[in-house]
Amino acid sequence: MSRILDYIAKYDETLTIAQLKNAIKEEENHTKQKETEEINTVKDDFSNTFLKIIDDCTLFGETLNVYCLKDYARSERTTDWGLIYYFEGTKISFSSGKINKRDFNSKDCNNSFDEKELRRMTIITKEEYNQYNWHYNKISKKLTDLIR
Repeated sequence: MSRILDYIAKYDETLTIAQLKNAIKEEENHTKQKETEEINTVKDDFSNTFLKIIDDCTLFGETLNVYCLKDYARSERTTDWGLIYYFEGTKISFSSGKINKRDFNSKDCNNSFDEKELRRMTIITKEEYNQYNWHYNKISKKLTDLIR
């Protein structure tokens, strides 16, 4: 009960129940509209883009991550109520100890980004992405040949 009283304390105490209900509904609609606009901005800015970033991975050391983000898949809230975004796409990673290429699984939280992470990355062209993909394929083939 105290949580409800704390929540409605920000409203004018002379409001009738119907007015209070409308004020709460209006605030909820405004919040949903703001969230939709935020999601649409990230969708528009990052769907069908190519990105890269150098990550200081504690496990593998400095790692170059190259992303091909295709379609926006979904978003959800974190425990601190921030939005995180999931895209369909591919990630290629290069470090001194490992190379890796994998598709995103939009159900896996390890494949999510918040807006700050996305904006920190450098946008690259499709041709640049294809060059990284070419290097990945060349290194993978060389390693496969070496192992055999």
